[in-house]
Amino acid sequence: MFQAFETTLETYLDFSDGSLSRRIDTLNSEKSRINDALSALDARYETYYNRYLSQFTQLNALSSELQSVSGLFTV
Repeated sequence: MFQAFETTLETYLDFSDGSLSRRIDTLNSEKSRINDALSALDARYETYYNRYLSQFTQLNALSSELQSVSGLFTV
């Protein structure tokens, strides 16, 4: 009986080809894939943020220039 129990446990606990080992490998692979996707998303966010910050800065400067020029035309 113990031999049968040990054999059954071997299928789960075998380090080279056990079910738990395969599951850990699968989870590590998914974790790596998710981390890569997160890094790509962070890079996209940084690119968009810098672009919008630049556009806002230019728009703010243009707005200030227009306000100063419009002051010349008020009576």
